[in-house]
Amino acid sequence: MGDKLISSKVCITVVFQGSWRIVPGTGAMAARSFNKLPRVGRASIKRSWQHLNSDKVILQDNIKKIKVMVGPDTRNSFGARYFVYDKVPQLKFHNPDIRFRKSDSTNDTSLLVTLNDGTTETLDVKGKDPDEILQFIKERFGVADDQTVTKTSEQ
Repeated sequence: MGDKLISSKVCITVVFQGSWRIVPGTGAMAARSFNKLPRVGRASIKRSWQHLNSDKVILQDNIKKIKVMVGPDTRNSFGARYFVYDKVPQLKFHNPDIRFRKSDSTNDTSLLVTLNDGTTETLDVKGKDPDEILQFIKERFGVADDQTVTKTSEQ
């Protein structure tokens, strides 16, 4: 199962330690690997479901929207950018009534939380990683565990 000649003029596929590569000089395709996770099918749906349920954070009912303001400094705003990519879908899944937005800002990286009565709270998340931001939101706006049980039983 070593080397396999597909076509003498097109390319040569070389199987080595679970991956295959197109031999350079053919101009065909870049290297690929069999070790990549599938993006379709039952396995990807299961992974997505597990990811959405991994950090169950239920927020208070008085929150209307959360806006992540991402600053231009890439070192200090990386955590906020990855928070939008990784943690916001989990928060949306468990809190469907809250609107989440990402906006580029010329100022520092921050989180704007708008409550139902119209007041806005600004949280500085400059230089924090996504888990720290999620923990900060959970401590400040999360529902206590005993309230979580009653909230889920009402639905």
